[in-house]
Amino acid sequence: LGYPFVYTFGGLALWDDRRKNEKEELPQRLSNILPALTSQTQGADWVYQTVLDSDDMYRKDVIEEIQSQLPAEKKAFGYKNGYIMKYETGELAKYHPETTPPFYTIIFPKKVFLDPQKHADYVGYYRSHEYVADNLNFEYLLYRKYIVGIHGNNTTTLWDHKFRGEEVKDKSILKMFGI
Repeated sequence: LGYPFVYTFGGLALWDDRRKNEKEELPQRLSNILPALTSQTQGADWVYQTVLDSDDMYRKDVIEEIQSQLPAEKKAFGYKNGYIMKYETGELAKYHPETTPPFYTIIFPKKVFLDPQKHADYVGYYRSHEYVADNLNFEYLLYRKYIVGIHGNNTTTLWDHKFRGEEVKDKSILKMFGI
């Protein structure tokens, strides 16, 4: 892809209320994670932190759209509607969540992003993706550009989720996701 990748192993970079991941531990986890990202931010004034779980996916053109967003203090954005896919069977349906989906980007001033305490304070200790918009200037982008992957080990989103809409019979949409 031509993009640098950095793997960090310090825990979640947010307070997730579904796990033993109390918010008091967040600055320490960020202290473990952020130093590995310092070299990747050299020469930058802003950092775009995009959250995407490993069992979900974005459409091929999302990175370009993310990078086209102008930076601003406390700006965040993501897609409201998308798709849900049952990986074992290939079933695909529209997805209409009533909350903020777990796919979003937060824009940080670099100095705030790299400082664990300032980083945590900046996002407001949101405890799960449903609340990311509460303390940030959140904007929903148009179109369906994500797929929630269902594989049998999901903790909260299941194929029969109440946000699942009508099934999509035309699977040509998957080409835009690289599958």
